Amino acid sequence: MMDDFKLNRKLVARRAYSLVELLIVIVIMGIMAGVAMPMVGNAIEERHVTASAMQIKADLEAARSYAVSTSSAQSLRFNAIAEGYTWSGMNDPDRPGRPYKIDLSADQYASELISADFGGDGDVVFDMHGMADSDGEIIVRAGALQLRVLLDGVTGEVTVKE
Repeated sequence: MMDDFKLNRKLVARRAYSLVELLIVIVIMGIMAGVAMPMVGNAIEERHVTASAMQIKADLEAARSYAVSTSSAQSLRFNAIAEGYTWSGMNDPDRPGRPYKIDLSADQYASELISADFGGDGDVVFDMHGMADSDGEIIVRAGALQLRVLLDGVTGEVTVKE
C-alpha cells in the first residue's frame, strides 16, 4: 500500500512542467517568431505592391477599352507627389458624382507611386481607337519591393514586371 502511495505521488508530481521546461519552450517559440516575422512582412509588402500594380494595369486597360467603346479620348493623370492617379471624365463607381481617383497610399494598397513617365509627363491619353499618346512606365513600391507597369502605346498592351 505504501508503495502504491509513493507511485501515485510520483505520477501526480510529474503532471506539471518545471519552470526550466517552460522557459525553454518560450525561447524556442521566440526564435521561431523571429525567423517568421520577416517572411510575413515581405509577404504583406508583396501583396500591397502587387495590388497596386494590378489596379493600375486594370485601369489602363479599362480606359483604353472605354475610349474605343465610346469613341472618345480617355486620360489618366499620374501624380507621384499625391501618391495616386485620376481618370478624367470617369466617375468613381463607389461614390457617384465624384471623379475616379486612386490613392495608392491608402490602406488597401499601402504603396508609393515612385514615378510615372509617358513621353515626359505623367499623363496618358487613349484616343478613340485605343492608341495611347505614348509608351509609358509606372513604378510602384511597397517597402523594399518594387514593380513596373509598362504600357505599349501602339498596341495598348499593359504588362507588370519586376
